[in-house]
Amino acid sequence: MVEDEQKKNDFLNKKSIEISLRKFNDFASDVLNSDYDNFSNAFTILMNFFETDFVFSRLHKELSLIDVNFDKWWSERQATGGSFIGSKQWILPINEDERIAILFRICLKVQSGDIDPAQNIGRDFFAKRYDNLHDYIQHFTENVVSPLLRSIGYKVEEIAEKIEYDYPDDRLIPSNIIVFYQDNSVTVKDTEFNADSIIGEGNKIDKK
Repeated sequence: MVEDEQKKNDFLNKKSIEISLRKFNDFASDVLNSDYDNFSNAFTILMNFFETDFVFSRLHKELSLIDVNFDKWWSERQATGGSFIGSKQWILPINEDERIAILFRICLKVQSGDIDPAQNIGRDFFAKRYDNLHDYIQHFTENVVSPLLRSIGYKVEEIAEKIEYDYPDDRLIPSNIIVFYQDNSVTVKDTEFNADSIIGEGNKIDKK
């Protein structure tokens, strides 16, 4: 019985994956099209989706493990501004993985209440003189959520293409196909961490 259950968990229904990818697009669109009045609800739904969805929870874990010194980056950004709104300088890392990790950490801190998206991001970094709270949220979604979701979308496309190419006629596909980063290990604060312990052995995608 245990072996049968394990074997079942080693495969995913292709249709379920397709639905999961559509949900990602829908929830992302809800956040990007939100304003100050409905942003919080749409954002919470998206972040909960990242935590609980069987596909995107893997991305959530991988992004959480990328070695990036967020506190140092945030402190440096805070030191660039004066007393005027929009005076702080928004500079993100050039490296894509580090950049995605920074944006994702911001979202986690918004979710936890440590960062106010309207005031700490929209107002402090991007606001103009006559902007209001709706404008502040729009600045946040345009400069944090949008580039984050765009980068994630590229990785989703890579996975979808691999599924279509390698398993065109299969109803069930191996669960280890859902890997957003091809490196099988990630460095976390000078400690080598094997991602197999999170998402199962053999999770590395081989390039054709």
